[in-house]
Amino acid sequence: MQAKNIKRYNKYHIKETDRFNVNDFPKLQLELDDILVATKGIPQVHKEDIFIAYLKKQTLEKEWVDSNNGFTDLLKGGSLVTSHLEALFDSGQANRSFLHGLEDHIRETLAQNAA
Repeated sequence: MQAKNIKRYNKYHIKETDRFNVNDFPKLQLELDDILVATKGIPQVHKEDIFIAYLKKQTLEKEWVDSNNGFTDLLKGGSLVTSHLEALFDSGQANRSFLHGLEDHIRETLAQNAA
């Protein structure tokens, strides 16, 4: 049996010239708002770095996990809905500028819990 090449489906069509604008993705903001509520009271230590690495399916730095295991446990537990955030990271892989804008927005939003 020969393996077939399976084309990966991207939920969003992000072109190379697109720039991130939160107003274009209302479901993303709803997910972030829910995450803000769920993580209120959890230390801010490396929270933005942990969350972005998680969404990008990257390995988390041991230092981050050790310094904020409450947040990493919450992420690993699967109770936070992040499907639209993850889909945007997947769909925007060819557009670094878009991803940078998305990351900046996530960092700014999560920083609201620190204020």
